[in-house]
Amino acid sequence: LFRSSLAAPIRNGVVLAFGAPEPVTDLAPFRQLPAFDYLTGFDDPDAAFLMVAREGHPVYAMLFQTRKDPRMVLYTGFPADSAKLSRELGLGVRFLDALRPALDAALASGAPLWEIRDYATRDAVQADSLTRGRVFVAGVLRDRPAVRLRDAHPVLDSLMVPKSAEEQRLLRRAAEITMAGQE
Repeated sequence: LFRSSLAAPIRNGVVLAFGAPEPVTDLAPFRQLPAFDYLTGFDDPDAAFLMVAREGHPVYAMLFQTRKDPRMVLYTGFPADSAKLSRELGLGVRFLDALRPALDAALASGAPLWEIRDYATRDAVQADSLTRGRVFVAGVLRDRPAVRLRDAHPVLDSLMVPKSAEEQRLLRRAAEITMAGQE
């Protein structure tokens, strides 16, 4: 639903989004970036999302996740089964090293690249130059100077503000649970 809502105003284009990075300290809890969560529902760090829209419809949507270090799974958890994850999220699932070839193939049509940056606060909007997503996109633009880069945040923000009846019901329920917990 949300991916279709984004594809409609974009019409024809390639959407690229990066999720939040792994926290750099063991004490920091992981929290997914809202835009990435809205489009994917995926709650693991260091992931990316690629969608191709044609005539206002998503024709390709893929989640790219990092490979987990086998030694670290005892501490960070085992990776989700990709087939189960694909069913739950309604997305194809691949590893992150397949992102660049998939993006290059998607951009071969000449469609613009709609970027969803991987920053957590509005303060970083203008200063964002060192995040993983910015570095990746800069490399794409260096290698493919004809690519037209567009900012997908205004479109995505306009979609995230209005709440459906179901979203309103869930928000009310969350508030009720919070109130009960406080009481």
